[in-house]
Amino acid sequence: MPKQVFKSKYGLLPGSSYDELIHDARIIYREIAKKSKRTPYIKSPLFDKEKIFLDLFWTRLNTIRGRKRRVERLKYYKCAIDLLSHSSYKIESKKNRDNPKELVWEFIGVTKNGEPFAVHIKQGADKKKMKHLMSCFPKKSL
Repeated sequence: MPKQVFKSKYGLLPGSSYDELIHDARIIYREIAKKSKRTPYIKSPLFDKEKIFLDLFWTRLNTIRGRKRRVERLKYYKCAIDLLSHSSYKIESKKNRDNPKELVWEFIGVTKNGEPFAVHIKQGADKKKMKHLMSCFPKKSL
């Protein structure tokens, strides 16, 4: 069964250097952060309007080696936020290979220009079962 693909109304973030992209992505993040008192989140129809927290994305981004790979992920940030905010396609979860108690969802989207990308959401193993945006990156093919 082919995965359902969300078509984003946004293209990639403009720019080619890490400094340009981190600036633009942080502006988007700050806009979302202004709406919450504590940890920034978005409510997603993917999970019946449950909160998806955005802080893990930035933590993981800083652990990625090589600016080229960081730039690659930052370019898709706005599209990933759009997918999480507006898509209602259901998809199955799978266990996290690093920690089998955690669940990971992969959602597939296409930018305004037709470039495929993937978004990973992680649900923690703690009692609260909070969901976090882990990563967004280009997808080789659909």
